[in-house]
Amino acid sequence: MKSKIREVIYLTTDLSQTLRELIQAIGELEIEIDNKLKQEHIEKKEEVLYNMFNKVILIGRLTAKPELKYTNSGNAVTNFDLAVQRTYKNQVTDEYDADFISCVAWTKTAEVLANYTDKGHKIAVSGRLEIRKWTQEVDGGTVNRYATEVIVEEVVFLESKPKKEEPEDGLTEEERKQLEKLSAKAKRKQDEVPF
Repeated sequence: MKSKIREVIYLTTDLSQTLRELIQAIGELEIEIDNKLKQEHIEKKEEVLYNMFNKVILIGRLTAKPELKYTNSGNAVTNFDLAVQRTYKNQVTDEYDADFISCVAWTKTAEVLANYTDKGHKIAVSGRLEIRKWTQEVDGGTVNRYATEVIVEEVVFLESKPKKEEPEDGLTEEERKQLEKLSAKAKRKQDEVPF
């Protein structure tokens, strides 16, 4: 019986030792996995930091009413310039200068801009900077031309569209002019009546 007890104690001690080794190996494996995950996370973060980024945000005033055009395939497009005031004054004139930035809007954004804005309206746009390059023949040679534009993806109106004053009579401008002419003609005829 004593030998059986010794055998059980030996097996238990051996099993305990094996369990301790197994727990230690699991702990080391957890640490190794944790370190590997941390390293992958750092590498992914670095990858994101080194990716390219092209985002433009502007606040300014329209230099003219955006004109809506359509491409041959039926897509709405409008080109417009945005006057963006600089944050510092010109030392010579003591006034704020402005940069005039070319912008292009497509589809619904173009339609909204053309229908609900006018010259001088203050808007905010966000999008991406795009540089187009083309060659143009000039005097028997070719010249490289470039255009830098903001491709507008979002627009925010910073001022409401001013309401046109409508007269109380509900007439259009053309109808009002015709009515004034008729009134003037009637008054002349009335002045010609001798009594």
